Amino acid sequence: MRIFCLSIYNDNYDFFRSLNFIPVGLGTENFDNKWLLDNKGRNISKKNKYLGEYTFHYWLWKNYLPLLQKDRWIGFCTYRRFWTLQDCEFDSLKIFKSNIIIKEPDAWKDSEVILAKKLIIGRIKTSKIIKNFGIKNTILNLNLLFKEKYNLYEHFMIFHGQYYINEAIKLLPKKEQSDFAEYLNKFSFNPHNLFICRNVKILKEFYSNIFSWLIKCENKFDMNRLTGYQIRMLGFLAEHFVSYWFQKKFLIYENHITFYDTNLRKLT
Repeated sequence: MRIFCLSIYNDNYDFFRSLNFIPVGLGTENFDNKWLLDNKGRNISKKNKYLGEYTFHYWLWKNYLPLLQKDRWIGFCTYRRFWTLQDCEFDSLKIFKSNIIIKEPDAWKDSEVILAKKLIIGRIKTSKIIKNFGIKNTILNLNLLFKEKYNLYEHFMIFHGQYYINEAIKLLPKKEQSDFAEYLNKFSFNPHNLFICRNVKILKEFYSNIFSWLIKCENKFDMNRLTGYQIRMLGFLAEHFVSYWFQKKFLIYENHITFYDTNLRKLT
């Protein structure tokens, strides 16, 4: 199994290697030469502020996939989110390391893609709805203030804008538009833009589909007008595509992902 560990900090390289992960440096920090970076060969690293981890996925797709042809189980974690055998708070590094998945467990044997366990969208505070959706939009959609749970379309509309999700749906291939719209009626999704594929063939098919869509979205939207966390609009769209597309196409196993920020903890 080959796992790429993505980090925005030039720290903990030796720790990631001790787990047999491949450390990947993203963003604007100066990384040591030993890190795998996304700014060599064919790359879109200058778009990292819009795409986040997907600048590395693009680099991997265009430059590195042929080297992985014989690998089984190719996936991704980050410096603060790891695939683990169980989901809990770990009091010590020793216990944490013993729970990190570094070899595919037996539970995966009948699966093609591993995704994070679903995140259910619960009630959203009124103050957050008004802050993100705006007073005018909230008044026009007062029913949103009284819901106990929200589907993915409503959640995206509130936090990222109805225009963006509507236009993004239209930019999908015709055969995908209605299916994706139906998926957005669900109340949960597989979060974090993290996944593990059984083989290169699955990964290559995913990259071909998602980048075709994201490029169209980038060309449609004026990315320079986006500010704050909205600048990652393409990443938010991709997170839902990951959940939708893999669930539709392949046999899925949902695995624990545990938050453990290695940049904030002293690793010994």
